[in-house]
Amino acid sequence: MKSMYLGNTTMDATLSFVMANMAQCQPNHIALDPFCGTGGILLACAEYGSYVVGSEFDWRLLTAKAKPTKANTKNLARKPDEMMYKNFSDYGILNRFLGVVGADFAYPPWRPTFSFDAIISDPPYGIRESSQHKSRRQGDATDTEPEKYDLTNIYVDLINFANIYLRIGGRLVFWMPTHIMTYDESLLPTHPCFKLFSNDEQQLNHTTSRRLITMIKVRESTGDEKATVNEKLFNNFRDLYFTPNTKIWEQLNSENDTSNSSVVSKKRNHDE
Repeated sequence: MKSMYLGNTTMDATLSFVMANMAQCQPNHIALDPFCGTGGILLACAEYGSYVVGSEFDWRLLTAKAKPTKANTKNLARKPDEMMYKNFSDYGILNRFLGVVGADFAYPPWRPTFSFDAIISDPPYGIRESSQHKSRRQGDATDTEPEKYDLTNIYVDLINFANIYLRIGGRLVFWMPTHIMTYDESLLPTHPCFKLFSNDEQQLNHTTSRRLITMIKVRESTGDEKATVNEKLFNNFRDLYFTPNTKIWEQLNSENDTSNSSVVSKKRNHDE
């Protein structure tokens, strides 16, 4: 059986089950996807027996107002019942679907005393779908215009969010985009309350890949402990995504040549 409700970025079914497996979803657990989209990942978690809940910024996805993605239906309106709950109903697991809320992930609606057993997600990279959130500039509480949600801030917020809402022993599982030629394992996100369990790569094309990161919460936070995400990991990712490898090689070689020339010049001045 195929899911009725799909979107541009609905996670591949097999990968969704891989994510749910890494999160150790099981009966009587509660799993959250804070960037749930059309709910493909939540569907896999529910198949493993977990109760699932999600949040989504784009109201069109929650109300089935987004256009269909199938080639022969792109210009047609969605059917009235073509919504997320329909997928759960068709698979006979509607009783595990707790619901989805329309919310800005940067300002979560959950009580801080509540905890999830697993937080599992594929945050937007800004390639096929834009990453946005509501502005909350100081002194402008009524401002509701969406603004760009920087990749670095998305992952900082995601891990800090998990630190608050994930139980000890719970797992945070997420995809993270990387550029193959500039990736370095030392740049991976960290948090004092989490340990890295796995880091698996899926190559997307000749220049980019994404990594399935699994982190386990090992203790509660003491004080104001925050996530660390190196900005170099996501610097100009969207631009690099569309840049040919040959051009990137030229840029890297040029930077290395400039650096080497500078070192040689300093050495000569020192010798003189």
